[in-house]
Amino acid sequence: MRKFLFIISFITIAQFAQAQIGLGYLHSDVQSTFSISTNLEKRLWGEFRLGLDVQSLDGQLQLNYNLKRGQYFNMYAGLGVGDRFESFTLMPAFGFIVKPIKDLPQFGINAEASVGLSDLDTYTMGSIGIRWMFKKKDK
Repeated sequence: MRKFLFIISFITIAQFAQAQIGLGYLHSDVQSTFSISTNLEKRLWGEFRLGLDVQSLDGQLQLNYNLKRGQYFNMYAGLGVGDRFESFTLMPAFGFIVKPIKDLPQFGINAEASVGLSDLDTYTMGSIGIRWMFKKKDK
């Protein structure tokens, strides 16, 4: 039920903001995730992450703030809340997105470090992944 509420909340926020949508995959030894995000170029952007653990699909909502925005590089800090490993988890995060291909600005390579603070445990997690932003065509 909590996962369903996370998904509904994210869709509602995205519709309210009339956001452009991005997809991402972050790989980690702790838990890899698939993500759906709002526009990564905005100062403040949101994201829904779904953990890809075989035993449980854990959901997380993340709110990020771009500390530095550039044509080829964004650096951000954020805070996530969610259900990780059957426990409520608070996850402060710090990361960056590099857009290495000039002619393909919607593609990015993402790296992130975070700390998981849960009822069960405290752990650190490093992730690396890819992102794709679906942008509106300029008229």
